[in-house]
Amino acid sequence: MAGEIIACLRLIRLKPTLQAVITLAEFLTLKQHRDLAMVLSKETVWDYLFAIARAFYPLMRIVHLADCQAPGMDKLKYYVLQADRVLKEQLPKIDIAYAALASNYKAIMTDNTIYEIGDVVMPQKKLAKLEEIETKDEFSDGDDEDEQDDNDHSSIGKELEIDGLNLDGISLDDDKGVTFAGCILALRKQRQSKMLHDYSRVGYLLSPHPVIMKHARDNLALEDKEAVKRLITKLFIPTSVVGDAQITLQARLIHQF
Repeated sequence: MAGEIIACLRLIRLKPTLQAVITLAEFLTLKQHRDLAMVLSKETVWDYLFAIARAFYPLMRIVHLADCQAPGMDKLKYYVLQADRVLKEQLPKIDIAYAALASNYKAIMTDNTIYEIGDVVMPQKKLAKLEEIETKDEFSDGDDEDEQDDNDHSSIGKELEIDGLNLDGISLDDDKGVTFAGCILALRKQRQSKMLHDYSRVGYLLSPHPVIMKHARDNLALEDKEAVKRLITKLFIPTSVVGDAQITLQARLIHQF
């Protein structure tokens, strides 16, 4: 998944360049890739891409933490909590941005046809699709394009009925994963426990970073205290110590912690 998000970020960075290229006279005279050019000219498409990039950015921080060579266990729980907060705020916006896209744009964006490099030949499937699209939306700089943009955005305020999904009822409690937000949060919930293990919880409490220290003081949970107890018992109490001696040593180490 990280590769797709990186590709999305790079595409957003290239937005000014791409939009400049598709308006050049040299490009227009080629009469190639007109379907892609039409998509790249729409702000609703870029709004959708930006919503995806913004929602998944906190997860990229966790992936980067796993890839870097420097120790970072003290940051893991903090990053996980921040990712949960941002995902709950931003994921429903992806559903709304997707609803603002016209159906012909969605068809082009989900087409996995590979373009040939060199002598560009548009596949027959794209030719047929393009002829159908051009009857609905002509790629031009005139009033038709502005009118289409208005229609795209106005669809949010009308019924928001996209593929049988009523987006007026978007909920983060979507257990069946009908919405994009519900699907991602369900997958996130399955993997969260694997990241919030004893080492990440204790590292969170011992972090020297001022921001994480303050966050740990304000958000100390019972699970964190239990993680400290389990980790102290596992790492510092010899297996030969049992009974009352084990309990006494454990209490002293926890108090010292």
